[in-house]
Amino acid sequence: MNPYLSIVLTGRNDNYGGDFLKRLQDFFDWNSALFESFKIVTEIVFVNWNPIENEPSILELIQFPKYKKYVQIRIITIPVELHESFVNPKVRRTVPIFEFIAKNVGVKRANGEFILCLNADVLLHPKIVEFIADKKLKKEFYYRANRLDFKSLNKIFETSQLYNNGVFISLKGFKYSFKNTFNKKVQISFFTQLNKIKLRWELYKKKHQKFSNFLGFSITYDNAEYQAHCLNSGDFMLMHQECWHKLKSYPENTFVSTHTDALFTIFAFSQLKEFVFNKPIFHQEHERRYTSKLIEEDPEITMAYGSFQKISQEILQTCQCESYLNPNDWGLNERNLNEIIIE
Repeated sequence: MNPYLSIVLTGRNDNYGGDFLKRLQDFFDWNSALFESFKIVTEIVFVNWNPIENEPSILELIQFPKYKKYVQIRIITIPVELHESFVNPKVRRTVPIFEFIAKNVGVKRANGEFILCLNADVLLHPKIVEFIADKKLKKEFYYRANRLDFKSLNKIFETSQLYNNGVFISLKGFKYSFKNTFNKKVQISFFTQLNKIKLRWELYKKKHQKFSNFLGFSITYDNAEYQAHCLNSGDFMLMHQECWHKLKSYPENTFVSTHTDALFTIFAFSQLKEFVFNKPIFHQEHERRYTSKLIEEDPEITMAYGSFQKISQEILQTCQCESYLNPNDWGLNERNLNEIIIE
């Protein structure tokens, strides 16, 4: 029986961010337990990209949940030589993992009716999993979620702990920091209402430019992320398998991965309806390859953002994205890859 849901993620045995292995272990422990408790026939497709040779493998480092009734785990390995075939400084910045090519490998081989791409340290909210279990997902929608970042926890037992350790929450277009003296769920309710007002105001100012200019209001002309929920979209993107294939998944030839997930969100926005869950996903705060300061000072990332906005504005005006989609061989379509199934 084919799974109802495929979860796609990627990583390697380098302990990225200082505690990647712990975060990945939490991912499997937390999410597998949820899929089992809600009885969702699920496959988790982990794309093991460019593993470090002569070091313990992911299979040795992670204790994968075994003997599950509803969850199957598939490990697809992309060896170093195949990774190196994508190294081309004229096409893309060289990094240890080409994240979205890796995720495309999983999307291309996913068997689920619906496919959810996550990052390897995301913990799902039980209410989101319950929604999926109730078979409420529809083919004409793509699904996004807000993201709550929390401080590291040694042990995770329930969602209240994740809320209590929350640092900030990313909503559509804007991010908000928590005040530790107030209830986090109450703060989220306030931020959600405030965010709706801010989004409407930003879109109103652009729509009524003469009025805004007359009164001296600043206008954000490049505002794709105020229309589609692009923020942290690499952490959670869910849609029907046919939609992933129609849109040919994440663009594979963007120079830097920054904004690649946002651009794919614009593709989806131009063809489907957007649904944003009213409960967040949870993401453990960790060290980053690119800090905010580095991003601001990096001309190539600045150029990538400009390219994202230019392409997005064109797509939003025309509702056409075909010319920006991958060729048909996306996701290493022609390659036979090593795969291990953990039952």
